[in-house]
Amino acid sequence: KMEHKGATAALAEAASGRAFELEPQAIATIALSLVKLGAANASDKRRSAGVRALKRLARAARRVMDQFNFQDLDNLASAYAKLGRPRWGGKLASSIAAAAVAHGAARFPPRHLANVLWGVAKLASGCKLASGAVVSEPRIVALCQMVSSAMASRISEYNARDLSNAAWSFLTLGRFERGTMLAIASRAASTLETFNAQETSKLLYAMRKASVHSAALEAAASKPREHTLDIAPHNGPPILLTHLLGGGRFAAGAASKREETGATAATGGALWEGSLLLAKWLSAHPTPAQASASLPPIGTRLLGSGAWGGDAATQLTWLGRTAVELGAGLGLPSIVAGRLGLQ
Repeated sequence: KMEHKGATAALAEAASGRAFELEPQAIATIALSLVKLGAANASDKRRSAGVRALKRLARAARRVMDQFNFQDLDNLASAYAKLGRPRWGGKLASSIAAAAVAHGAARFPPRHLANVLWGVAKLASGCKLASGAVVSEPRIVALCQMVSSAMASRISEYNARDLSNAAWSFLTLGRFERGTMLAIASRAASTLETFNAQETSKLLYAMRKASVHSAALEAAASKPREHTLDIAPHNGPPILLTHLLGGGRFAAGAASKREETGATAATGGALWEGSLLLAKWLSAHPTPAQASASLPPIGTRLLGSGAWGGDAATQLTWLGRTAVELGAGLGLPSIVAGRLGLQ
């Protein structure tokens, strides 16, 4: 949030130099912090400070993995999974899986267990341990078996994100038990009101790919929902949206070809969380000046650029400005932007 490259680089350099001196909690916390701060990404050069630090932290973690508790394993798996660098993480995924199995499912809160499985699946798929095939690495297989058994016996303890992530992870690793997938589907069907569109889409995609059919889940996902967004009074009446959590996947005439991407079958039927967030933000900042004041430095620079800049008078209205919306589902940000005067 600070967007201070100097501080982030300094943290990366310090972590790289002291990685093997750190306790497990510090390793996991610093790795997750570096990823959130954007210290490294998929396009970074091989020897950048952030890449070097995260590599050394991963090696340090593998040396003391048996000392990580469930929270630290969760943070570590999440950090490297969210990093998204290709061909990274095979050894780390195996090591995290082994440590989780050594703890045993009984010692893992459901949320952390599902997160660790998701992180291992992301790492394994990125390094081709589970790319279009059934993973055979013994420690990851053991983790899948442990989580599958735990979920089958304690399914009521898992929330929407857990269920969605677990179903996707089992599918990605090619290690899913039909009974467990059906238990996930049944639990999801009875609690679908707690799911957002992304979670629903991921879950339904996993079920379809695994050839697991649940009439109750499909019926719940295809039920129309209503959402009302009450924007500022001077921008008109509340906006009422009718949408489908499943994105129209089971609606009459919905195309299925787009499912190959992992997206919904009809993205125009789903209300995406990012779309709702942007619409609410726009409605709370009815002038460019207010928007600029609330943004971090990079956003302020954008609004002050040639396309958005101008004198003080032009900063008091969005009228006459142009916006383009891409991939926001039902087009809610465009509706709000139009109310504000954007074209």
